Amino acid sequence: MDPVLAALIFGFLGICIVWTLTRNLARRWQEQACRTDKEAPCSGDRPRDMSPEEVREATSVVYRRITLLRLTSLVLCLAAAILLLARLSTILALLLAGVACVLQYVSFHLRTRHLAACRLVPKDRHSSAA
Repeated sequence: MDPVLAALIFGFLGICIVWTLTRNLARRWQEQACRTDKEAPCSGDRPRDMSPEEVREATSVVYRRITLLRLTSLVLCLAAAILLLARLSTILALLLAGVACVLQYVSFHLRTRHLAACRLVPKDRHSSAA
């Protein structure tokens, strides 16, 4: 088998595994958050009304978290690339890249939930993104 074809096949399988795991992990975290915080909008619940000041404050907090998640993901991807270029541990590089993918998905999910909670996304669009 051609090495490029094998790399594409294994890369695709890895993406499918990471996507499935992160989706299930995010769903579990969301269910856990819904059980502990009754004011948080859960799947099926109506988002609560927020004043413009609350929306601004919540948006600031959420985007600060998203920025930290994305920066951490970038650092992990750079560390994985350095490990591969230095021909050190391939397994460790794959683990770092996988964790970076998980962090990217979590940041996307966090932003989507925040926009839906603040009613900044139409209901049709949020239901198709979830």
